[in-house]
Order: sequence, then structure tokens, then C-alpha cells
Amino acid sequence: MKQTIKQVIAPVLALLILLSSVAVYSFTVSAVTSGDFEYEVLKNGTAEITKYTGSASDLTVPTEIAGYSVTSIGKEAFYNCSTLVSITIPNSVTKISDYAFYNNKKLKNITIPNSVTIVGFGAFDNTAWYDSQMNGVVYAGKSAYKFKGEMPQNAYIALEQGIKSITDNAFAGFTKLSGISIPDSVTNIGKNAFNGCTGLSSITIPNSITSVGINAFNNTGWYNSQPDGIIYVGKVAYKYKGEMPENTSVTLQEGTKSITDSAFENNSNLKGITIADSVTNIGDSAFYNCTGLTDVTIPYSVTEIGVYSFGYYNNSGEKTKVENFTITGYADTAAEAYANENGFEFLPLNKPETEPPTTNPIDPPATETTQPPQKLIGDADGDGEVTVKDVTYIQLYLANLLSEDNIDLTVCDVDNDGEINVKDATYIQLQIANLL
Repeated sequence: MKQTIKQVIAPVLALLILLSSVAVYSFTVSAVTSGDFEYEVLKNGTAEITKYTGSASDLTVPTEIAGYSVTSIGKEAFYNCSTLVSITIPNSVTKISDYAFYNNKKLKNITIPNSVTIVGFGAFDNTAWYDSQMNGVVYAGKSAYKFKGEMPQNAYIALEQGIKSITDNAFAGFTKLSGISIPDSVTNIGKNAFNGCTGLSSITIPNSITSVGINAFNNTGWYNSQPDGIIYVGKVAYKYKGEMPENTSVTLQEGTKSITDSAFENNSNLKGITIADSVTNIGDSAFYNCTGLTDVTIPYSVTEIGVYSFGYYNNSGEKTKVENFTITGYADTAAEAYANENGFEFLPLNKPETEPPTTNPIDPPATETTQPPQKLIGDADGDGEVTVKDVTYIQLYLANLLSEDNIDLTVCDVDNDGEINVKDATYIQLQIANLL
């Protein structure tokens, strides 16, 4: 019997070791199958459904998969599911990604909870459900998904109170739209949301808005009427308009929460930028090709910095690093991570007294005990169980994406060989699969 078990485990072990060595470089665990669903574990410790492989006509999406709360439905997850007629999305889900249910021609009944605050482009296009919606603004959960039908001349739209977002391209190209009232519940406006609405001259924009997608207001009457300089949308530095004077130094408004993708791109006369300490997000290419900008100080509040945000310029079509570009910021923050990832010099500052929430990919649960709990071999996250989440912890640690402060290394040497490596993650996988 022992010989038979070894014969079964050996090839499985070899395969899992190979898979683990690849997965180690990702922020998420590679797609895993559970029943008719494929899913990935996101860096916040929840699950995203990435694909449905079943053939049900009536389906309820699970609230949990393998112990992970399902919070997202991924891009094209249910694309072209020809059998689906009815689907219920649980209230654990907050995001539905691009084309998630696209081309489900029989899908006429969709239950979308109010927990859904972000809906991707084309998520419900070419479905019986969308076709059955009345002309006008179509809402999905708490998102203004899309305007359907022919818009009347000089249309004025007041969006529903309580919505949280406006989907990418929701009103793009509707030249007859003259006015829009955005309620103060909205925090996110997607890219190209109003792009090309040339007749749109009146917009009510609340201060609740903290995220705006690229080109959301380009080619609108409202944008064209704005004076040159930084254009703000709510609490977002949306874009610099017009020709920037030579040797310009810019100071962002206090209270600014984010900088939109490409907001200052191609402004070669920009020599300095002061980023308000309220900013948390700096978008992709926000300061790309700003050749006069050779250094930047990033406040402690910033937790996300997009690709090519700083320190790159266009060199005959190639993204090239600005020579001797320097980033000043705080250790163990997005500023240092961006500097290290891009090979820029990093000058550390002393940390402020008040620190923002941790940005570790996965935060282990806090425990309150008077006596140290009994440790379980393989329980890397310290939650008292050995699950796929512990595999994720080990992989993130090996990829230097999780610090020693957030993983219990004393229980991670599962195979007891004196080292913590991909084999330990593999042994946990085998244990979960009842192969050990």
C-alpha cells in the first residue's frame, strides 16, 4: 500500500512544485477550480470568479469558495454562456468586471445586489436582460451602467441618488446631452464616461468623487470651457489643460485624493510638483514624459502609484528612464516600492506620527489571547486552519511581497527540511487534497 501511495504522489508532487514555482511571482494564486467555477485569490484575501464552466440554466453565484468570500466577478467570467437564463449574484460581490456576462443571449433574469458598486464596460451587453431594459439610463447595482436608446435633443439627466459609480463609456458620444447632475453618493467616474459629449456644458460635480478615469470629460462643452491649468473633478486632479509655461511648479489643492492617469503627461515645462498629503492614488503615466521633472517627493498618504507615473520620457517611441531621477518618500510605502521596482534612487524621510493603514497584500487577522495558542504546522496566516490561504502567504513571502511581521515562519517549514521554499507550499496543497 505504501508503495502505491508513493507512486501516486510522486508525479503529483512534481507537477505541484512546478506550478508553485511559477505562481510565486504573482500577486494572486493561479486560477483554481471549485466545481463549475475557476477562481483566483486576490491580494486582499477574497476571491474573484474568473470563469464559469458549467451548463446550468438557473444559477446562484456562491458567496464563498474554498473559504474565501467571493467579492468580484472577473473579466469575461461568464462570457458567451449559451445556457444561462437566470443568475443571482450574492451581496458579497462588490465588482463586476468588463464583459463579465457579455453575449449571454438567453440571460434574461439577473439579480444584482446593491453591494455591487463597480461595473465594467460591456458587462451586460448583448444579453436578454439588457435588451429588455427601458431606454434611458440603465442601472446595475449601485452603478450607472449605460445610457440606452436615442437621446433627445438638449437632454438633461439627474442620476439616481445613492449610486456609487458611473461605468466606463456610460454616456460617451451622446452629443445631445446638455446637462448631467451627479449625486454626492458617487465616488468613481469611469474612463471615457462622458467623452465626446460635445453638447454637455452643465455638470453638477460633487466633492464625493475620489477617482476619475482617463478622458472621462474630454471633448465636452464643460471641459472646453474650463480655463487653462489644473482641472479638478471633485477631489481628483483630472488633467492639466493648455500650454504649460516654462519652469512651472505645481502645488495640488489640499484635500485632493487622487491624480488621474496621464493627468500631466507630456508637459515638458513642469519643473516641480508638490503633492498634497491627502493624495492616496497616483495614476498610470500621471507625469510621463515630463522631461523637466527630475525629482519628486511623495507623501506618506500615497498607497498606489501606477506604471510609468514618474521618471520616464518618450524616446523615439520607447519609454526611457530619466537620468538620475530621485524619489523622496517614506520607507516601506508605495514610494519606496516604486523606486525599487524601477531602479530609481530613493531618499527616505522620517515617518510621520500618524500612519495610514498597512498596504501589505494580505493582512492576517488580529488575535486577542491571554495565552499563546497552539500552533498548527502549515498555518502561515495564524487563523487556526490550514487552507489555500496559507499557500498564498508562503508564496507572497517567497516573492518578497509579505514581510516577516505578517507571517508565522515557525510553522512554514512543512516538510521539515530546514528551509522555507515552494515545496512547503506544495505540501500544504497535497494536504488539502488529502494526498498526504
